[in-house]
Order: sequence, then structure tokens, then C-alpha cells
Amino acid sequence: MDYRVEQAVERIAELAGDTEQARCLVIRLYDDIEITDREIKKFERQMNGPKIFFCEYGQENIQEPFMPFTGVLGDYLRELGEDALEQAFEQCGVYSSHREIFRSYLKTGRAERREDLILDEIAFERRRMERALFDLAVWCSRQRPFVLILNSFQRAGGPAMRLVRELMESADSHMVHMVILYDALENAASYLRENWEEWLEAAGRRGQLLEFGSFLKRNQKPVREGIRLSGENMEDVILRLRNLTGMLDLRQAEHYLDIVNRRLNIENSTIPGEYRMQVLVLYVYVVICLGNYPRALSLCQLFGNIGGEQAERHQNYLSALAYMRSGRMGQARECLRRIRLEEGDQGEMWDFRVRMLRTEICMGGWNRMNFLLSDVPVEGKFLLRAERLGFYNHLAYMRIYGSDNDVEGALRFLDDETALPDFGRALAWAKSVGNEVLVDKAYCRNGMIAANSGYYHMSNRYHLKCFEAMGGTDSLELGRVYNGVGFNYTMLREYQAAGNAFAAALQLYCRLGGAAVREAAGTFYYMGLNALAQERFAAALNYFERSMDIMGRLGLYGQRFCDLSQFYSLMALCSMYERNTTSARVYLSRAGQFLEHVDGCVLPRFGSARASVCGDLFLYHYATGLNAMLGRDYQQALDCMEAAEEQIGVARPDQRICGGLYRRDRLELFVRTGRMEEAEAERSRIRREEERERRLPAGGGDSLIPTALNLAETPENETVEAVEREIERMVRSWEKECRYREQKNNRRFVSSWIRILSNVDDIGRRDRLELMVGLFERYFGLDGLLIIRFPAEGNGGVFYSDLDCAVGERERRVICRFFEMRQKGFAVSRFTGHFGQYREVTELFDEDRLCSIAGIPFFNNNRLECAVFAVIYMRDSNIDGTGNCVIGEEQLDVFEMLFYQFNSVICRSEKDAELRRVQEELRRAATTDQLTGILNREGFYRRLRGLLAHGGRQMGLLYIDLDNFKNCNDRFGHQVGDAVLREIARVFEAVCGQSGAVVRFGGDEFVICAPNAKKEELEELARRIYGELERREYFLGTLRRHVSGELIDGRDGISCSIGIACGRVASVQDVNRLLLRADNMLYEAKKGTKGIYFVSHE
Repeated sequence: MDYRVEQAVERIAELAGDTEQARCLVIRLYDDIEITDREIKKFERQMNGPKIFFCEYGQENIQEPFMPFTGVLGDYLRELGEDALEQAFEQCGVYSSHREIFRSYLKTGRAERREDLILDEIAFERRRMERALFDLAVWCSRQRPFVLILNSFQRAGGPAMRLVRELMESADSHMVHMVILYDALENAASYLRENWEEWLEAAGRRGQLLEFGSFLKRNQKPVREGIRLSGENMEDVILRLRNLTGMLDLRQAEHYLDIVNRRLNIENSTIPGEYRMQVLVLYVYVVICLGNYPRALSLCQLFGNIGGEQAERHQNYLSALAYMRSGRMGQARECLRRIRLEEGDQGEMWDFRVRMLRTEICMGGWNRMNFLLSDVPVEGKFLLRAERLGFYNHLAYMRIYGSDNDVEGALRFLDDETALPDFGRALAWAKSVGNEVLVDKAYCRNGMIAANSGYYHMSNRYHLKCFEAMGGTDSLELGRVYNGVGFNYTMLREYQAAGNAFAAALQLYCRLGGAAVREAAGTFYYMGLNALAQERFAAALNYFERSMDIMGRLGLYGQRFCDLSQFYSLMALCSMYERNTTSARVYLSRAGQFLEHVDGCVLPRFGSARASVCGDLFLYHYATGLNAMLGRDYQQALDCMEAAEEQIGVARPDQRICGGLYRRDRLELFVRTGRMEEAEAERSRIRREEERERRLPAGGGDSLIPTALNLAETPENETVEAVEREIERMVRSWEKECRYREQKNNRRFVSSWIRILSNVDDIGRRDRLELMVGLFERYFGLDGLLIIRFPAEGNGGVFYSDLDCAVGERERRVICRFFEMRQKGFAVSRFTGHFGQYREVTELFDEDRLCSIAGIPFFNNNRLECAVFAVIYMRDSNIDGTGNCVIGEEQLDVFEMLFYQFNSVICRSEKDAELRRVQEELRRAATTDQLTGILNREGFYRRLRGLLAHGGRQMGLLYIDLDNFKNCNDRFGHQVGDAVLREIARVFEAVCGQSGAVVRFGGDEFVICAPNAKKEELEELARRIYGELERREYFLGTLRRHVSGELIDGRDGISCSIGIACGRVASVQDVNRLLLRADNMLYEAKKGTKGIYFVSHE
């Protein structure tokens, strides 16, 4: 160890136990320094002071989670008894499920938990895990002070950086002292950039900073290789990866899993498939936990390379999980249906996990925004099994999402928690273990039930309970509370209170920064509704446009595509009330685009989303009817208003917010058209609704909510002006961050995809083709792909398609003409443009359902060689708006690059296939008799060399010469002779069968080679030949068919003489000797009467 580092450690060690002095010494290096465990132990003995823990962040091993803190805890806690350990956990507020993980890690070195993680709780559990490690480290330091020496800290994981920073900045009186060394010339990994910059800033503020130059060579760290993978260490590698995942160090786990998975699939093909599958299962699961569902679905395709029933099961289960999280419940159910379970799977919990995931899907994915508001029955046996297995958190979710969805019970529950027995039991359990996420979801559920039934005051009381449960700390959940309260006040016509709540939400997002700006789009939408309810149409339009602007720039197109139609319909209404009919028509046209696949068709298929779809249709028909009424097209206005009337009763409350305007406009329409009876009925309905609103119950204690939620009495416009610049700055910043992340992910995918493509031996094979296309489609969230080839000769055809569109000759001509005119690709979606200018090709793809489409041509010498179409259809989801639904210019560039490589591989594959075909033709030409199609002399000897390559063997030969063939050739001509030769060759092949080979040795001489045949079998073969010749009348029929005008009689028939020999052969020379013997026997046969065979008896 360098003497300067020794002095620094000695200085910190002397301060150990002193809570007043600086507790951290940061050493900036310009080189890597070598420090060994032996030097640390020697130094610790010399100091005879505090405990010293040394941590080397190397590149050759996968780090342990939260290194070095898990090692410190193991040293302090491992010797504690169960009671003492539980007491320590209690003092440090360790979350209940994490206690099980810590116990397992301390005893076995494995971070295992009994109950599966619920994905919506990952961020909450990660915060609790890091808080627990911090508190436990402080608790250990109070038992006995310790010093941490952290070398090469620039390579530490994100959680370790955050914990060290918190220890440096903490005002608590802990006795954790640290010496931190880092190489200023080595950057932290890109995924750690934010954590590293925050730590550097804290180090400059809180740590004593030293700067050392170069070291003596003996103190410099030697260059080491990266992670080593072999069959011997894979168990340890997988254990470390599981520990990172189990302790929720997910970014670090993803980093290592990406490296390990890539190396296993490309460099280490000798490692058993079982290890590759375990790594891939972990990798996909971690990517799902991080919310990158398209990438997870893409990675699931790699299970096909591993093969086997287990790999297929993992693929389907993880695909179902990813589809569910992205809101595509139909695909999730289909994946679960493909899982085949066997009798022994009960013990492996496969059956239980599949049923649990199926239950979760039925309950909307347990997503905060997708409460079903109706009960979902679950078998009692399954609930008992979940309880027996310790899945208490899952039990609570099933009770909160699947039972007690009762309006009256939800209202009574505020004062009587026995009103909803199952729900109340689950909520009480969540509170007892400190599960803040589930408590928030539970209150949110009842708040939504109350709001959907018009009990907005009651809904606000539930929002207040959410606020109290989260302690009023700044979070996205708090922003949702403000938005919910604001919406309820809007519906109660308490517009100032609503404005205050929305202002509080915007101010909160400005404080949170980063991704929180995405939530501002929702707040501006609610502010637009608030202004619309007050008939401040210009302000409402302004808020809606701000919301749309944020959504468009950040790629947030709503949780459902129909949400866009709702936006545009509301903006059209505002424009019409502002007398801007031109803009109104534009907005109406855009709204209609998102309803072409819905209107007048299949509302029941939307399930729990039916109310939302009906509300979208209500707004659209109302806006269209109002536009027609302003244009004095009263018949269309009446039709549209009637269609709106059919949908308004099922719409959501936020979609009915302009219901009063609708009633008023409908009444005016009836008056204008002289329908006085309908007008009077409409007046009565308006009076009844006003009376019902007056009778709504007042909110007990509702006046206390603004004070409890700290809602300031700030005018709405002043708040918006104050935060507008900050919101714009945040949008720009997050827009850049999103683009950076997308480009980074795209680069990673492109690299992997091209690497896999380069290893594909035959892209024309269906399984290889489906693998590459599947990877591509799932990563980019596509619904289908069409690849059409246009070869130089012929009409071309569909190379690949998983779309339900028919592409015939006419469609190929249309596509060819389209691209020949444009000479470039295109990408268009309903969000960014209109299909009009591309209708020539978009109408080939069920245009009513199209959401986005990209077309990419590939030209070779100004000739269209290939065209690729990528398609996304309209689909509705009430869960997640993060899925891809737009193919933009950036994606088009990536598509072009990928499919340029793909097309090159296809062309190379086609050229290779053509080359193989030509080579095969040349080989056949060299080894096959062109007239008869049987082997020639060269082919015979090549076949012999193959037969004799593995040693000697028994062989029999029939040397055959045709009798009377020369007379036939001379008398009837070569054409007739050729026909006879072809027919005779077929006779010999039929008699010989698959066991031997027929050879045209030259002219009218043939050889039949019969491996392993004995003399008796060869004689039988000769007799069968003569029998077949006799059956064919010695080819007299063939001669008569080909010769006219001449008399054909028995003397013109063609027979043969045969010489037979057999023996053991080990080389070509032996075969030649055998041939010579057979030729001698043939000579003897020809000397006689001909038409007979002679057998060699040597």
C-alpha cells in the first residue's frame, strides 16, 4: 500500500468513534492503486483500533449487492440470535419481507424471499431496502465504530453510491468512517451517470478531498480481464446475479446480465444450456422489473435458441407477465394458455404461479388506474393455498381488487371499517406491515367507486386518507391525490378549490423534477376540464393544447388511443364556442381518426374499458352534432345528438363534464327544428338533473380538506405563470433524456440483432426467419411485418408476412409503382399525420385499424429489390401508455439500417442458395449420365470411395451388356435407341431398389452394384431382370410407339447378357479386379446364346 494512502487511513481510523470530526476522506487518483487484503489486515493489527472493512470494486467479478454494506452487516449480525436479530430489525424499521431476505443472506449467502415481488411495489421496496441498509449500518457503527476503505469507487453500484452519499451528508450521530479512492481518469458506467455526479457533488461539499499523483509501479494495479465464464464458476455467477436481483439492485443486475447473456450466447457456446436458460430467465425478469416491456418481449424470443419444454414454459410465462404489465391482456392470456403443466409441476409451484398470474390479469393487472369496480370470484382453495405458501401480499391484492366493490359499503367504510369485510382485512394487514403502496391503492379504489357514483365529497375524504397514509411527502402519488381532489371539486362546482389543488400539483412536479413532468400533462387536462365547466372556453382550449404538447413531445399518447379522440373532441367543442369553426373541423377530423375502429362495432370486447369508449363516442357525436347545428345542417345534427344520447349514460364522469352544455344545445336544436314535444322533455330532464345535484349529500368535514392538504389560496393563472417556464424547462430536459435513453436502447438492440443475424446460417429457414422478425417486432412493439421480394426475373413474392392482408400480383404492382415514384421510405401515424398521401399502400393493410405504418424500399441499380412494411394497429389499454404506438423518423432510420443488413443477408442467402444449386447441377452433371439420369462411371467411383471410406466390405457386381441393341440403333436411329436406353435404365433401377446403385458404364453397358449381397442374391437379381424384360416383351412395345411404317417382330427385341462376381473389397483396385471378373463372365455369356448370365466362382 502506498505510504500516502496508509497515512490517510491512519488519520481516519484515529477519528473513529468521534461523531464531530469529518467522517469521510476522498482521495482523487490519476491511476489505479493496488491494495490487498493482507495489507489491510496487517494495518488493522498495527492500529489496534476500529474494525476496518476493505472493498475493491473490480471488473473481474460480479459485485455483491450494496457492496460493502452487506459484508459489514454479515460481520456484525451473523452471530446474533434470532431474538436479538429481530430486535435489531425492529429498531431499524426493516420492512417485513426484507427481514426474510436479510436472514437468508446472512445464513446462506442467498438473497431469497418466499413471496414473489409485486412489480408495482418495486420503487417502494427499493427505497425501503436502501433505508434499511443505511439504518442497519448506523446501528452496527454504534455497537462498534468501523472504517470503510473503498478502492476504485467509480466502479461501485448505484445503491452503494447513494448509501455512501447519505452517510456523508447525514446529520445522524453515526460512527461510520470512510476512505474513498477513485480514478479521475476513468468514467463511471453510463447507467450510473446520475448517481456518480450526485456523489461527486456531495464529496466536494462533505468530504475532505485529497489529490494524489502517480504511484510506484509496485503499487499500481495490474490490468485484469473482465468476468470469466466457465462451467466451473457458473453456479457462483448465477448466485451473484440472483442476489443483485433479490436485493433490488436492478440496474446493476441488468448491466451484468447483459454482459453474461451476450457472452454465453456468442462466445461460450460450450456452457450447458441449463445455465444459459437460468441467466436468460433472470435477464428477462429484471428488464420487466425495470419497465422495459418491449425489450423483455424481444429477449423472450431467445428461449427458442435454447429449446426444450422448460425454455418454452419460461418464455410463455415471462411473455405473459410483460404483456400484462403493458396492458395487453389478450396476448397475456394467450401466452398462459400455451403453458403445458405436468403432474410433477405442483412441487415446482408452476401451477400456482400460472394461476396467480391469470388471477392478476382478470383483476386488471393490479394496476392503480385499472380498478374493475366489480367483483372477481376466486376459488377458496386457491386462497387457502396462497395463505399456506405465505403469499400474504398477493392475498391482500386479490381482496382489494377482486372483492367488496360495493358503493354503499365504500361510503360506510369511512366511518365503519366492518362495512367491507374482505377489503377491510386486507387494508388492515397492509397497514400493519407498512405497505404504503397497497394502502394508497386501497383508498384510491374506494375513492374511484365514490366518484363514479357521484359522491365527490366522499371521494375527497378517501384522497385525504391517501395523503395521510403517505405522510404528505413529495411523490408522484401525492400529485395524483391533488389531481383527484381537484377533479372532485370541479364536479362539485367549487372551481376555486379545484384550481388550488391543480396549482399544488404543478408546484409539486416542479419540486420533484425529472420524470414528474409527464404527470403535468394530466394536470393540465384536468385544468382544462375545470375551465370548460366554468364555460371559460379559451382557457380550456389553452390547457388542453398544453397537455397535448407535453404528451406529443414526450411520446405519451394516453393510456388508450381513444383518449386522443376525447382530447380532440373537447378541443373541437371549445373552438366552436369560441366561433373558430375552421379549427373545430380540424380537431373533429383528428378525433374521428381514433374512432374508426370503434364506432358502430364491438363495444363489449373492450370489457372494463367500455365506459371510456362510450364516453369518447359521446363527446365525438356531440361535437359533430354541434358543428352541424352551427352549419344549419339540422338533420345531421339531430342524428349525431341522438347517437350521443345513446352513449352519455355509460360515459365516465370526466367525459360527462360538459353534459350541461350538451343538454342545453340539444334543447336549442329541438327548438330550432320545431320539435316542441322533444324540447319540453329535454327541459324536464334538465330540471331533474339540477334537482338531483342539489340533493347530493354535503361532505362532512370537507371544508377541512384544503387546509389538511396545504392548498394555498393562489389564483390559478398566477400559479401557471409562475411554473410555466420551469415546466417548459423540465419538458425540454426530459425530452432530451427520453431521446438519449431511446437511442441508447436502440444502439444496444441494433448491436445484438446484427450480431445474432450474422450467426444465422440460413435466413430462408422458417424458424430462423421467425426468430429474427420476432426479436424485431417485440422490441419495437409492432403488430406485424411484411417483406416482399422483387427479383430481377419473375414476379417476386411475399418473403415473410404475419399480417392478415392478402398480397397478390396487383398489390405487388401497386407497391412497386409507389416506391419507384418516391424512391425513399416513409413513416406515418394517426398522431403525426394523415394517411391520405400514402393511401395507395395503406389501404392494403386494413386502414381503419391502422395506427402507424412504415414502408422501406431497397433498390439495386435503380431497380426495386425488396420492400418492408412495419405495422402497428389500434389497440386499447387501460393500464399503461408507455407502449410504442408511433413509428417516427428516428425509428424509420433504425428500421432502414436494420433491414439494410437483413436484406443483405437475404441476398447473400439467395446467392448462396443459387451457388449451391449450380454446384449441385455441376456435381450431378459430372456424376450422372445425362441421357438416363443414373450414375455414370465417375459417379460410380465417387460413390465407391464413400462406401469404402470406413473400411472393407462385401460387394456384388452385375456387369450387363444389351443384346441386339446395335441392330436397333442402326435400323431405327439414335432417338429410338435413346428411348430404349432410358426405359432399360428405369427397369434396372426398379429391380435394384434403394439398396444398390445402377451405373451406365458406357454405350450399352451397365453395372449394378449391390453392397453386402451374396452370390445367391445376385443370381436372384439377374433372374428378376430377365423376368421384367420378358414382361415388357423385350421392349417391342417401345419400338412400335416410336417407329411407324416398319414391321416390328420378335427378332427386334432387346435383351441382355450378365456377368456376375462378388467378393470382399477394401479399395478401388479391389473393385476394379471384381469388375474384371464380372466382365470375363459377361464375355462367356456373350459367346453362348446371349440373354443369359454367368457367375464367377472365384
